[in-house]
Amino acid sequence: TSSHLGVTPHGVSRLSPQERLILPLLAEGKTNKEIAVQLRLSDKTVKNYLANIFDKLHVKRRTEAVAWFMKESHIPGVGQSPKL
Repeated sequence: TSSHLGVTPHGVSRLSPQERLILPLLAEGKTNKEIAVQLRLSDKTVKNYLANIFDKLHVKRRTEAVAWFMKESHIPGVGQSPKL
């Protein structure tokens, strides 16, 4: 199955390309403002994307979205502090 790639019926494949860019940043603990600056978006746009992500993933909180992402993405190192 494709679930080992994080693509599930309620998963990554349902997210837009921009939403897929936001989730890893959310997992890094970035604020909406930090995400907006990094992706060159407005704060309001980031809020809208997050609302869409929460709806598509059937979650209500950032922490739930991050937990889902960590479980489903299978990306090594996600959520770890960058090495300097």
